[in-house]
Amino acid sequence: MARTAFVFLSDGTLDRPAFRGSDALYAVLQEAVTTRFASYEAFYTAWRAASSTR
Repeated sequence: MARTAFVFLSDGTLDRPAFRGSDALYAVLQEAVTTRFASYEAFYTAWRAASSTR
């Protein structure tokens, strides 16, 4: 899911300048592609929490 988000919200790379989202969403995606979440539910919960942060 994280790689898909990087394709849709970025240029497909993990570079922060290319990402068209908040710092909080970027942090969630970085965690997802590096250390991974324990489950899809954990990823989704983190994504929702980051989405509500401005």
